[in-house]
Amino acid sequence: MSFYSPRFSYIELKLVNNNFLMYKFLKYSCFLFLLLEVFGCFVSRKLIFLAQGKDTLPSYSGTLLQIQNKDRIVYAYFTRNSSRLAVVFHGQHGTLQSISYLGAKLSKMGFSVLLVEYPGYGKAKRYFSSENNVYSDADAAINFVQKNFSFSKQNTVAVGYSLGTGVAVEMARKNLVSKMILFAPYTSIPDVASYRYVPILPQILIWDRFNSISKSKDITLPVLIVHGKKDIAVPYYMGETLSKSFFNAKLITLSNANHSIFEFITETHWKLIRDFVQ
Repeated sequence: MSFYSPRFSYIELKLVNNNFLMYKFLKYSCFLFLLLEVFGCFVSRKLIFLAQGKDTLPSYSGTLLQIQNKDRIVYAYFTRNSSRLAVVFHGQHGTLQSISYLGAKLSKMGFSVLLVEYPGYGKAKRYFSSENNVYSDADAAINFVQKNFSFSKQNTVAVGYSLGTGVAVEMARKNLVSKMILFAPYTSIPDVASYRYVPILPQILIWDRFNSISKSKDITLPVLIVHGKKDIAVPYYMGETLSKSFFNAKLITLSNANHSIFEFITETHWKLIRDFVQ
């Protein structure tokens, strides 16, 4: 004998309906997450890598190196003055030409100077910009010059400005240099995006993180940080935070300096920088 149970059928129907709704929820959630990831990749890279300068070379004497790195050519401007090498990484709007002031200054201090271009910038504008590509090209340039021009790691200093500070930190983490100078550094790109735009969302969306603060705890080499208190592009507190996080760091505070930091560095400050790298 069989019995029909309307209540049982109703429960079954409700479970099926709930499962269907859960399936749709998961399906659209995955789609939304994927959309946000793609959006984050595209938008974050458009916000981070802002190549606006020309592909002209610095005006001071030097040689344009073209270094093969996988399927890319790394462009770097090299001046040989001594057995000490300063490797310079420019900011997000820059090129080899735009950072030439710093290159010339280091050259006058007696350093051999290597200015490294990023993929997607200047003469390398045909290549794709990404954090990994930038690191890879910087690594290739340093290794090429150290090997072919007989520079030791002990005589190599990494120098970064703004976006370039994250590149310098990665080169220090890879143990390619013995000292590091950071002008207007950030803790990480998501931190900068949170400061400038939306507090939480950038942490999820940004792929190219340049996470200097997380790497700082593993870096023991001497670090000099120069930061302006009136910097609204990369706030001063980020440089201060990094100076406390590195094992061996000094901080030079420029009270009136904004993000155009080199306009505010006096000869007194340059002497402190020179003393640090001696």
